[in-house]
Amino acid sequence: PGSGGFVGGFFFSQDLHAISNSNNREILYGMVPDPTGRWGNVFAKSATLDVLDSVLPHELQHLVSYNNHVLLRGGEPEELWLNEALSHVAEDLCGFTEQNVLRANQFLQAPELVSMTTAGNSLSERGMSYLFARYVADQTGSDLFADLTQTTSVGVANIGNASGRDFIDWMRDWAATLVLEQEGQAVAPYEFDSIDFAGDFMAASMTSLSLQSPTASGTLPVSGVRFYRLVGTAEVRTDLEVSGDVRAIIMRIR
Repeated sequence: PGSGGFVGGFFFSQDLHAISNSNNREILYGMVPDPTGRWGNVFAKSATLDVLDSVLPHELQHLVSYNNHVLLRGGEPEELWLNEALSHVAEDLCGFTEQNVLRANQFLQAPELVSMTTAGNSLSERGMSYLFARYVADQTGSDLFADLTQTTSVGVANIGNASGRDFIDWMRDWAATLVLEQEGQAVAPYEFDSIDFAGDFMAASMTSLSLQSPTASGTLPVSGVRFYRLVGTAEVRTDLEVSGDVRAIIMRIR
């Protein structure tokens, strides 16, 4: 109470199984109004309904995903990062985009600190995977969301199987798109069709380097991205020394 934090809703997969501690029903849990703060933070009815507008499609996607992956096909639940990405897309598809913009902007403020696939539950991780899912679907078609759901594949393999293209190749082109969109130079396939990225989202944070001394070093989390801007008019030779499975793309934008 008084912290400002709250749980807007959730889906509990055990409810879909006839086991102990299960309601044995398809159930979505949602917050209820607490106008006097008796049970914690004060929430008027209107504020509660505003929260539930996006929470319900979000949690319904989790339920549908679990049903398709586990109950219908005997597979494993979708990995958290992709499950959350699809739930945030579900919010968009129901017309509730504001919170997704805020989450994505948290990622764009410091993209080099965020891993897309190793966790998936922080706001910045969710913002990253949401933008990625939006991009891949824009390039492949709206059937991608159904293909990612109606399968036993999960995570990176699911992206590859549903799209017909390796995850890391999608990552490279998606990262380039984040820059080209904000620079006003988006062109297929380096563009979003379903969201106004340049208009609604902040530009990805970059490290500026002078062409007279373009030296930088750093590390990346798994499935992370880092952006450098080379500034100047001199001719430059770029040498990249990397360890691990790292891809790079160099673009002239001016």
